[in-house]
Order: sequence, then structure tokens, then C-alpha cells
Amino acid sequence: MKTRRFYLCVAASVLATLLFLYLIAAHFSPKNVPSSLSLPQESPLVVPKITPLPATPFPRTPRHCTVIPGAFAVDSTPYDRYLDPLRDVFEETRDSKDPSMEEVQVFIREGRAFHYSHTRPYLPASPEETAARHAGDCKDKALWLLEKMRGDGVFIVGKLSKGEKLSHAWLEWENQGTIWILDATMLNKPVPRNKIGRNEYIRLYGYTREHSFQFEKPVSIASAPH
Repeated sequence: MKTRRFYLCVAASVLATLLFLYLIAAHFSPKNVPSSLSLPQESPLVVPKITPLPATPFPRTPRHCTVIPGAFAVDSTPYDRYLDPLRDVFEETRDSKDPSMEEVQVFIREGRAFHYSHTRPYLPASPEETAARHAGDCKDKALWLLEKMRGDGVFIVGKLSKGEKLSHAWLEWENQGTIWILDATMLNKPVPRNKIGRNEYIRLYGYTREHSFQFEKPVSIASAPH
């Protein structure tokens, strides 16, 4: 009798233990875990899309374009990023009256009288800045002269002579079938292109209101126009 009672007690104890474990497991199942204990889900990494800024091209509005022998049009040049002041001059002088030879001669003498002062590499000063300072380097004077000529000319970047390390800037202008070199840094008057030696005023790149031109093989701009 005692043995039977002992086994009944053991069986009841085992059943009670199993019931207790079942209740614990049911209480802490995943669906009953409080939301405060849930691990937050990371948002996917969003990489912003970067759109490169397009290079600003020179205007292509049809207008009289000076004939440049030996040049061919190109989409870009190594100097483009520095020539916003040049684009501004071409845009501001659009549809202006072309200058006369007498006016150009006066402009050359006026610019030649400006003090030579190297401002900054590559980027030309605005014509207003050059006029206010009465000073500038070759690219400053060339841009000032182009503005005085109401945009009628070709802005040239090249070499003053063969073998020069530094670049030089000047204008070339067509008048009555002749191309004239206009250099307010080195010259006191317009000089016909055909009177210049082959190793002088060597063109590399040219810029008009309509186009960019290349004359020689592409070069780096390791040295600034002086």
C-alpha cells in the first residue's frame, strides 16, 4: 500500500514539473516577447546619386566667324574651365557693331599703356577689373581688348615664340581680307599675320563666340599664360 502511494506521489510530481516547464515555454515564445526586447532592423544604406556638372560650352549662336586658316573646331580644350570671363564677354557683346580699324588702333595703344601685372594663373581678370587697375597680364589685356572690340575677334592661347615655356594670349582679327595680330602686351599697333615669322605667335587654341579651335596637338597647361 505504501509502495503504491509512493509511486503516485512521484508521478504527480513529474506531471507538475512538466506542466510548469510547458507554461514557461509558452509564455516566452517569440510571439509573446515584448517589442521592447526586439532588435531594431537596420535601414538599407542609401547611396546618394551624384550627377556630374556638365562643362559649359561656348555659345553656338550663328554669327560672323573670323576665318582661321589651319584651325579645326573642337568640343573642348584644356583651358575651358578657366574661361568663364571670356564667355561672359562674348555673351554681353552679342549683336554689337564691329569696330573699325581706327578704333582698334586706339584700343591697342590704350591697353599697351596699362602696367604689366601677373594676376593669377589661367583665369583672366574681367575687363572691368583690368580697366579699374590699369594693369594686367597678357590674358587680362587680351580679354579687355576683346570687350572693347565688342567680341569681334579670336582669343588665342599659344606661344610668343618657338621654344617658349610660358604660354601667351592675344587676339587675331580679320579686317578687309587680312588677319591682324592684336597684342596689347607686346605691340603698339595691329600687325598683319602674314608679316610675322613662322616661329613667332604660335597658335595652340582659339576661341570665338561660336567655336573653340585647336591649331596644334593637345598640350598640358603646366605653365600659365604670362
